Amino acid sequence: MPGSGSPECPVRCWEDEIQRLGRVLLIVYFLETGLVLLVAPWSTFWERNWLVEISPLLDGVMRRAAVRGAVSGVGVVNLCAGLWELAVSLLALVRRVGVTQQDGMRGEDTSPWPEGR
Repeated sequence: MPGSGSPECPVRCWEDEIQRLGRVLLIVYFLETGLVLLVAPWSTFWERNWLVEISPLLDGVMRRAAVRGAVSGVGVVNLCAGLWELAVSLLALVRRVGVTQQDGMRGEDTSPWPEGR
């Protein structure tokens, strides 16, 4: 049974899978957080927040365009970080697949000449 520490999938396989899962979760976190922080300050949710309603000081600060823009800027930074991590992961995957395909081709005899020449 693969994944149970058997020779088909040693412990190293589990470590690789855990690292991939961690990378995917990080990418999802960055993209989701970035999207929420980019959109939320300009929605009605921002104005109808219970914290803003109970504090007049926060109400004045949170309605300013500069604060909304700053929060959206943090969202853009999170989106960029998520896209960067996604690009790095995809490049690593493409390189891994390319190396695997090259290794497979090396194992086959693609030479037109018989062995011995």
